[in-house]
Amino acid sequence: MINKCGSDNTVALMFDKIFGYCQCPNDEITTDLVFQLSEYSNELCIEHDKNFLRLCFYQSALELYVQNLIQKGIKTDEEKVLEGYYVKYKQVWSKGSKKLAAFLKKDACNIRCELLKDLILIRDIQIQEPRIGALNVFFLYLIQMMDMPVCTKHSSCLEFAFNFNLIAGIFNGDIDINEAKLRIERWKIASLNDDLMKKSRHMRPPVFHIEGEFVPGKKKLIYLDTNVFIDIEEKRFDNGAENSCDWHLIMESKNYFDYYYSPAHLEDIQKRKGELFSKRRFIDLLNEVTDHIEIHRVNGGVRFDYEDAHYCNKRVDNSDSLELTKVLEEIRLNKIKVINDLYPEFSSQYHRNEINNKDLFGEDRKLLEQALKYVGASFNLADVKDIYTPQIPYDKINDIVYSFIRAFDVLHYQSERNRDGGKIKSATHDTEHIIYAAYSDYFVTGDIRLFSRAHGILGWIAPNVGILKGKVFSDWIEKQIGLNSGFNSS
Repeated sequence: MINKCGSDNTVALMFDKIFGYCQCPNDEITTDLVFQLSEYSNELCIEHDKNFLRLCFYQSALELYVQNLIQKGIKTDEEKVLEGYYVKYKQVWSKGSKKLAAFLKKDACNIRCELLKDLILIRDIQIQEPRIGALNVFFLYLIQMMDMPVCTKHSSCLEFAFNFNLIAGIFNGDIDINEAKLRIERWKIASLNDDLMKKSRHMRPPVFHIEGEFVPGKKKLIYLDTNVFIDIEEKRFDNGAENSCDWHLIMESKNYFDYYYSPAHLEDIQKRKGELFSKRRFIDLLNEVTDHIEIHRVNGGVRFDYEDAHYCNKRVDNSDSLELTKVLEEIRLNKIKVINDLYPEFSSQYHRNEINNKDLFGEDRKLLEQALKYVGASFNLADVKDIYTPQIPYDKINDIVYSFIRAFDVLHYQSERNRDGGKIKSATHDTEHIIYAAYSDYFVTGDIRLFSRAHGILGWIAPNVGILKGKVFSDWIEKQIGLNSGFNSS
């Protein structure tokens, strides 16, 4: 008999062996193992234990094994002993299933919560190997035990019902494997959206320390992405570093240009790691280059204000905000997966090799229009040509840019790859940078992928915005200083 005290590891190993049989029915299950399961299940019938719930699943593997033995014909003495233990085990199981049914009537929600992880495991295996008979046997038991209304108060109960019905559909042949996979991804998106709403409701209101409103004047506005700021910082403190622009050149150019930052810059650096990187030093740099000029959302639009970037960082660098960003990124990735499953033609190696050479806003527009329909864009491509004005509502430009980004993701156009470990990697924040860059005269980025996407989107909706690569920005800004200083001296 298994000793209950300290038996968790033994039980885990025993369950693993049974579970392994589910996947490889040719493996032998010994008489000793059946005996152990029989004795252990007897103990579980005496005292309710969460392991009893898991025993439901593994028992079905034993049943399949013994049924196969009986069909082949029992030959050896050991097999006869095994059959005897199995009969005893079935009797114990019968008592146990009745006990579980009683538990369900009293505390169905907690039982479902306990079984949820196991049910998801069964679902995933059933999708991978729909012919595993043990799962079908187990599901027959579940149908008997779970035949009762599911409450709608608990998320675990709703998720249990979803997975239970999905397995039932596969079991009955009403849902094929591809459809099952699609439903799972859509469920994940719906669950993440629920999490997003809950987190948003409980977030503390942001605290601002506005010094005054900034009103754009005659100077042109320049918006640098995070990696360009990092390059400037590296050049300032390491004369040997490759960079997009010299620190002194930037400071001199402020006579002719205004620079501004956004919350996306602070969101970017929260996950940046490295011994040489200093968050405080980076934020100080933001303040020095931008003179505290910040763009941020307000009342359905955006506004330029003066605010120390350290205060903006305090709003961003908290568990609520970071968790919200994480959920948004998970939603984005799951949506991409759903679309890719629906339209696998865009995932072929040939398509991926060719897509970056396409002119999506020119002769290959039909491909982009098709992708926009797939992601449920609320507009036609022609409707948003040159649509940007400084008065455009933030929600509108946000919807347009995000739809383009999702369409690019579907097409794998300039899709994310493993970039240099020192670079910021966040498609969510890249999208935010494109949105905030629409309000500038020049957007500068050191990321070729972001450059291509921004060039396409802003070139279509805000053609007056110049898009510059970080590598040429230094020469460009030096030329602009020369032109402006020559003009002023004359």
